Amino acid sequence: MSLGIVSFLLFISCGKDSSPTAPIVPVGTELVFIAGDSTYFWESVRAGMEIGAAELLLNATWVYAKPRDAATQINLLNQYREAKVAGIALLPLDPAGQSSLISEIDTSGIPVVTLDTDVPGSKRFCHLGTDPILAGKTMADSLAVLLSGAGKVVVFVGNRNVWGTTERLNAFTSEAQAQGLSVETVKEDGGDISLAKQNVRDALNTYSDLAALVGINLHEAPAIAEVLAETAKTGTIKVAGYD
Repeated sequence: MSLGIVSFLLFISCGKDSSPTAPIVPVGTELVFIAGDSTYFWESVRAGMEIGAAELLLNATWVYAKPRDAATQINLLNQYREAKVAGIALLPLDPAGQSSLISEIDTSGIPVVTLDTDVPGSKRFCHLGTDPILAGKTMADSLAVLLSGAGKVVVFVGNRNVWGTTERLNAFTSEAQAQGLSVETVKEDGGDISLAKQNVRDALNTYSDLAALVGINLHEAPAIAEVLAETAKTGTIKVAGYD
């Protein structure tokens, strides 16, 4: 079941006061999804949202912050709060900075579901996402097996300040080092695909004996693959990716 469909079900059935006799959301209810961006991961979530909306006879609006920054997303949150929509689901771009606003919106009667990245300490309705610590640890363990417990690794990340990314990155780094791998550096790209590719090129130029390249967010593995192809290094360096 897709993230989009599950999010609709959360609006209906999960939360602080849910019970077996809780009323179903009325037909035509307006729900808003504020996605992270327009990448393939979020487009798959959008497809699930559309399926869920059709099955449950709900109205759904899909938007994402353009430009992709917290200020734009905060404006969207305020816009839909003023419109008094029935519920909001979003990937928080600045969990710490948006915590109070999310709490205010949820307390006002508009449930807020966080997707992929949580906002610990907020009064959000509930959270839907993977365990980032387990994800990072599992990635490191799998890579250590492929590298026989030795080798230099460079890690690429979008935004180190986002909760889920930070947890995943820290778990990967800690476990990789515990397994005998050497994490040489972590390069940040802010979600910029062009910068992500340049970071890979820089890493290849700086470290001639890399054993693996690791992408913590969804766009980095494709960027790594593209640069390895253009430098004729495909198959010579292991690649680990997420999403």
